Amino acid sequence: ERRHIATLICGFVGKIDFKRDLEQQLNSYVECRAAFPNLDAVKDRLILAVANLATKAHMFMKGHHTKKTSAFVKACLAYCHVTVPSI
Repeated sequence: ERRHIATLICGFVGKIDFKRDLEQQLNSYVECRAAFPNLDAVKDRLILAVANLATKAHMFMKGHHTKKTSAFVKACLAYCHVTVPSI
């Protein structure tokens, strides 16, 4: 049952897309991590989604980051760094 619930939540996480509002998307992932702390499959999916978000920011900026986007990518990496040990 837990696996089925985790699969459904992972599907929901995969559908979260705020287009170019990457900060709002990261905030949604942070809320999901807080809401489902005991589901490792969900945390795994969230880590992949946040890493993809950092890649998306790099793609949007065509490799030339401003201070704001640089801070955003660092926040994404910090999220992953904090979340990985909890799995």
